[in-house]
Order: sequence, then structure tokens, then C-alpha cells
Amino acid sequence: MNIARRIALFTVPAAVALVLGALGCSDENEPATEDADSSGGTTNSTGGETSATGGTEDPGSGGASSEGGAAPTGTGGRVSDCTDDLGPDNSADYTPLCALNITVAGEEPKKNIACTAEDVQMCYRTCGPMSVGFKTETCEGGVYVEGDCEFPTGVDYSCFSIPDPIDATVCPTEAPQATQPCDVPVCTLCNLAGSYLTSTGDVKTGYCVCREPNDDGERTWTCASTTAWPCPMSACCE
Repeated sequence: MNIARRIALFTVPAAVALVLGALGCSDENEPATEDADSSGGTTNSTGGETSATGGTEDPGSGGASSEGGAAPTGTGGRVSDCTDDLGPDNSADYTPLCALNITVAGEEPKKNIACTAEDVQMCYRTCGPMSVGFKTETCEGGVYVEGDCEFPTGVDYSCFSIPDPIDATVCPTEAPQATQPCDVPVCTLCNLAGSYLTSTGDVKTGYCVCREPNDDGERTWTCASTTAWPCPMSACCE
């Protein structure tokens, strides 16, 4: 599979991508049981920027991603060729985006935010590493209830493949930390004793991978909880 094909697979539909690009990108995500956004979950120790069930940690992102998922080169630099396993791309099914909707009270739809019949009744927020997944926010009983992190079909998730065992000789001797620089090969998956650190230093159960370099050539960790990780359940994880 060539690079152009891979980039296309990791890009949400053009109209959505333009909006997401203006809203920021995700670097770390949390499970539903460890709500870490500012909307009133159980904990909020990640700077108020991470929402539950694979929410998004990125200032001002509102749960959206500018990346639509970066184009990975395979776990530990390994290039995947899994065209036959991809199936149709259903990224367009994950609309409307919560980031484009504001409640009558002036809030973006998030877990535990109040909602009325006049507000959007269901919308999607991004989740997972590199914001490659989506989760629902549904108005129920006057508040938004968050669904699980789901991952579109038609996407090469091999960058997020979980090696068994994780190569401790390649990974850092300390737990990888979301948004912090990484000096391992792109798409190398790491954690320490099953855990990683949020951008504010909290210990979470999950994984991190080293993302593609940014415009300044810097590579950073993108992390998510085990409940917001696309592999091994998604197609094309190897």
C-alpha cells in the first residue's frame, strides 16, 4: 500500500476535515470510567481538555481533530499492506460533530453537560490516539450521556497494533507522557507496566505511540486508554 493510499484512508470527508482543522487535534484520551473532561465526570486531572470514553486532550479542540488520523507507517516503523481487510470507509457516518453545536445554554455537548429538547440530541466527538475514533454524546434525562469510542472502517490502524510483548529495549525506561517528545521510531507503541502519563502527569492504563513529525520536525507521544484504542478489535491492526 503506498503512502498516498494510506493518507487518504486516514482522512475524514473533506467538509468535515476542513472544520476539524480549525479546531485542533488530539494527543491523549480517557475511558468512560475515568472521565477527565471539565464537564463533571469523576476526575478532571488532565487540564480540563480531555473528555471521557476516549475524549480529546488538546487545547481548544472541542473534541475534534485536525488530523483525521495521521498516516502511520506501521508499528515500530513497519509498513502495513492490508488493502483486502479494509472494507468501505464509513467515516462520513460520524456526523453531526459536537464541536459544531452549542447548547442553548452556550455549552458544547459533552458528558454531563445539561441539554434540552432544543439542543442537538446526538452528536459525535473524536476519541482515541490521533483522534481516529468517534463517540456519541446523547441527550438523555436532561444531560448528555457519552458512548464508547468507535472506529471507522476503511482505515489502516496498523500504527496502533499492540505488540506482544511490548519491546522494553526500544521504549523509554519511564512511562511515556502525552504531548511530550518521543525519540523512538514513528508508530512505536509503548507504555510502562501497562500505563502511560497524561499531559499533566496522571497515571492511566493504556498506550502511546510516537506520531509523525510536526512542521518543526518534532515527534510527540499520542496516547489513549485501553478502552479508546483501535486495536486489536479494528480491521487492519497488523
